[in-house]
Amino acid sequence: MTKERITYAQAIVTDIKKQFPKQKNNPLISAILQDIPQAQIWHLPENVTDLLLHTVPDATAMEKVRLPHLVTLMEYNLSPEFNTTGEGQFSCRNRAALLRQTDDYISVIFIFHTGESNTWVPIPSIHIPFTCIDNIDTWFTADKEGVLIIPEVLQFDEMYSRMPKKNYDTIVKEALIDIRCVLSFMQITACSNATSTYIPVSPKIRRIAKLRDKYSPLGYREFDLGNKIQVQNGPHNKTKDMDGIEYSMRTTHWRKGHIRMQPTKKGIIKIWIQPVIVGSGIPSPKPIMVKA
Repeated sequence: MTKERITYAQAIVTDIKKQFPKQKNNPLISAILQDIPQAQIWHLPENVTDLLLHTVPDATAMEKVRLPHLVTLMEYNLSPEFNTTGEGQFSCRNRAALLRQTDDYISVIFIFHTGESNTWVPIPSIHIPFTCIDNIDTWFTADKEGVLIIPEVLQFDEMYSRMPKKNYDTIVKEALIDIRCVLSFMQITACSNATSTYIPVSPKIRRIAKLRDKYSPLGYREFDLGNKIQVQNGPHNKTKDMDGIEYSMRTTHWRKGHIRMQPTKKGIIKIWIQPVIVGSGIPSPKPIMVKA
């Protein structure tokens, strides 16, 4: 099966070359231009990203988890619930995470699509050491309102130290949402029931890209989750208001997903129990606690 869609990867490479024609020796720019053509691409639509972000990172399940490919590009969309930046340069829903696995850490470069300028903007790399991934319960936590605390254990590129404090706070706060997405992606791809399909890029799109001397990937992967988020309409506790009208005490909400460590004859396997929406209607937005 082929799809007539332009991958984020193709647009990012084209955009970066156009924006930074004389900065190919810049470490950030060269990493993007060299690694994206090598990367295995995963495309995550908004509903899939919601499932990832509503799955609690689990310390046991994350231990020894690594990337499914040494170089991976995640293309994903954030729903309004998680896109918290408001107006401005980094207010965006379309995003990408370029991941490279080394012996000691995973290097992450986040690339945001800005609606105002219609361009892809990279931010300096962040390193997630494997010691952090293998001991996620020692640092991956949130404050009382569900906002992630900036962890000291992450390794930020030296470019962050030269940023004005306001820019630093805005970018890092936004990047923490994306780090949650990366960790959930790693956790779920390690599960036995998280299957995926490889989708070739349309030959027509590749042919047009070649004629225009542009990069185009051969294809990308998608999780086999269908197009709908599971909804569970179970019985709700009901009460009556002052006029005697009966109503449900239970608002529509997300029931968080988790990883089940399932014993089998061949040993323990990891099974992803997907999040579901409980009730009917749209879940009311509220802080998401992410401590394992």
